[in-house]
Amino acid sequence: MIKITSKWLREYKIHIIVWAIFIAYETVVIGLVYGVFGNPLTYLLHYIVIVIFFYAWSNMGLPWAFEKKMVIWWRLPLLFLLAQAIYIILHYLADLALIGLGVITSDGPYKLSYQFILKNLYRGSYFLGFSTGYYLLKMRDLERAERERLKTLNFETLLKQQQTEKELSITQNAFLKAQINPHFLFNTLDFVYHNIHPNPDEAADAVIYLSRMMRFAIDSNDQGEFIRIAEEIRHVQTLVDLYSLRKKDINLPQITYGQEVASLNFIPLVILTLAENMIKHGRFNVQSDSSYMKLEIADGLFVIKTKNMIDRHHKKIQSGAGLKNVENRLKFAYGESISFKYYEDDDNHFLLSITIPEVLLHTNTG
Repeated sequence: MIKITSKWLREYKIHIIVWAIFIAYETVVIGLVYGVFGNPLTYLLHYIVIVIFFYAWSNMGLPWAFEKKMVIWWRLPLLFLLAQAIYIILHYLADLALIGLGVITSDGPYKLSYQFILKNLYRGSYFLGFSTGYYLLKMRDLERAERERLKTLNFETLLKQQQTEKELSITQNAFLKAQINPHFLFNTLDFVYHNIHPNPDEAADAVIYLSRMMRFAIDSNDQGEFIRIAEEIRHVQTLVDLYSLRKKDINLPQITYGQEVASLNFIPLVILTLAENMIKHGRFNVQSDSSYMKLEIADGLFVIKTKNMIDRHHKKIQSGAGLKNVENRLKFAYGESISFKYYEDDDNHFLLSITIPEVLLHTNTG
């Protein structure tokens, strides 16, 4: 009980102070000015009526009147008249109780006089005005609190959305990291198998290259979300060297990049996937035709461009799933500001272009 009372006092402390000041003003100050003081029980009973009237109007009457905007035009006037009538009757009954207790006296039967009604109509309107002001302030505070709650909720939702997208991006990256092209792997193992006796040195080199590639794919899980581009290009070159062991006398893609590109941090296995896509679907036995992969910084953009002739003898040109995977990973990592385009030209070439604002990439100074 004590805890409940203490909580109530803390919650309504301001109300109690304001009412105390107001009642002291009406009873003490005015009493001193006019030299008229009433019985304390008279003040107590009438102010109990006033306080109940005040909160009933603000907490029950006005919410009911404003509940439906379409009917407020008749509810509010009706409620005002009803409230005034109740206010007058309650004070009249309070006076009757005080007369019955002998606290105040009356010459003859105590009636609802014209002067009594006018005086209480004025007082009723007076307190209704204060109560309406209190209601409007309370509604303003509630609306402000609701706006803050919605703002906080929107902010938390945005944070959760960003966290979800980040986790999805990490999952997507982990999924790609876990992928090793079975066709590429089996072809390499097949090459090792058939060359282990006639060409043991080349078979050994193939095993070394393949182990480097697999180690890179495995270790990339421990390197975080980004990797130094120079590190990945080193493994792209390993991929090219491995393929050159299997296919003699072919014009494999040339990889060109500047030092400013090498020091950038980038999400892993993108460049390697693009190179593998070129090698898997490209035709490189035409000496007059060259393929390439270029990485450069131009006009504030990090640009990746590839070009290779298409091998039409391949059973199925699958430039969709793998590249879509790369595009989705780039969008998850760098947002919608990236540009990802690829197409086939009239000369049987596959061309790809990726641009990312340089400010979204971080420079590795180590």
